[in-house]
Amino acid sequence: GWLRKISSGLTFIFLLCIAWALPSILPVFNLPTPSGNYSIGSQYIHLKTNLDEIMTLETGDKRELMIKAWYPANLEHEKPEPY
Repeated sequence: GWLRKISSGLTFIFLLCIAWALPSILPVFNLPTPSGNYSIGSQYIHLKTNLDEIMTLETGDKRELMIKAWYPANLEHEKPEPY
């Protein structure tokens, strides 16, 4: 009854304190600021194949893959990609 509720509550508070303290003990890295002569362009590519998809239960389902490619570009009339 009440002993179980108290112990589970204390366990929850203890785990919450650990989750709060870990980011300050093990800091997350910062990405460097992009530098260079070129802007970065990106393109989404949707590939569809003739291979059967084995991970779904639907018959006749074909494999598809979504790819995002980055490349050096001269961007004049496009919005910059969020970093």
